[in-house]
Amino acid sequence: MTFDICMERVKLWLGLVIIVLMACACNGSTYEEYAEAMPEKVDFNHHIKPILSDKCYACHGPDKNAVKANLRLDIHEGALKKVLESGGYAFVAGNVSKSGAYQRMISEDPEFRMPPPEFNLSLTAYEIALMAKWIDQGAEYKAHWSYADLKMPELPSVKNSDWV
Repeated sequence: MTFDICMERVKLWLGLVIIVLMACACNGSTYEEYAEAMPEKVDFNHHIKPILSDKCYACHGPDKNAVKANLRLDIHEGALKKVLESGGYAFVAGNVSKSGAYQRMISEDPEFRMPPPEFNLSLTAYEIALMAKWIDQGAEYKAHWSYADLKMPELPSVKNSDWV
């Protein structure tokens, strides 16, 4: 076998490997591999808000003096309704491929990835999977529990109503 034929085979195999890796990387919803550890319903306050608070709020949180790209992820209007410079939205309910913030979280490009590498923060694969599942489930933002409407619990039934 000549050198040229060997090189053509190497190129073919490398091209095939690159295509397979790209197909894996383009898979929007990667949370299936965490199915057993993942909650059935992802809750914003319990699961997502701590991730955003730890990894995103330094630049996209409540501190108006530190907000970057005029994007706040701590409020519903900023995360789901604010049109980004790219023309999209940070999170699009039910669609990870159109969710700009999610696409930046999974990007391999250090210039595009969030949080930026110089912050020495990164999301774990499980955190990214939680974000994907939350988006797929409708990206429901909830107010802090202290702002939630109070609900009167049902009164328990008693056997002897005269005693009450």
